[in-house]
Amino acid sequence: MKMQKPYLKTSEVGQRYGGVSARTIHRWQETRSFPKPAISYRGGSNLWKVSDLEKWEETQAISEGTA
Repeated sequence: MKMQKPYLKTSEVGQRYGGVSARTIHRWQETRSFPKPAISYRGGSNLWKVSDLEKWEETQAISEGTA
């Protein structure tokens, strides 16, 4: 059984949502209440908490009536 990583890089977050860009993720933060990165490093590197992404996914499913 493969263990899920607790954090994802921005590129991995983009892949999780169909290959979207970092810019799209930023727009989602402004328009879709997308979670902010859990850890931000100088130089623009970010890490996203998988549990935060899963919670956001649940709210999206509920708002779209698919839950």
